Amino acid sequence: MKSGFFKDFGIPVTECEIEANFHPQFRVPYLFFRSPGNPLVGLDLTGASQLRQRLAHAGEMEQANEIDQHIEKAKRL
Repeated sequence: MKSGFFKDFGIPVTECEIEANFHPQFRVPYLFFRSPGNPLVGLDLTGASQLRQRLAHAGEMEQANEIDQHIEKAKRL
């Protein structure tokens, strides 16, 4: 997934793979964005929801739905 909105969340604007998991220190659900040559960036579910809302508001529904699927997966962890 790639979006221009990534930069607002500290995520490199490049193709990223998204993984739902727990934050290693705080043990809360997180979405991790990984891309080759860039540091791993994590968003808690509040930040991920804000990203999803921005994508949806901009009409990027496919990306918004993908983020929503990852959020739901993280909630079930």
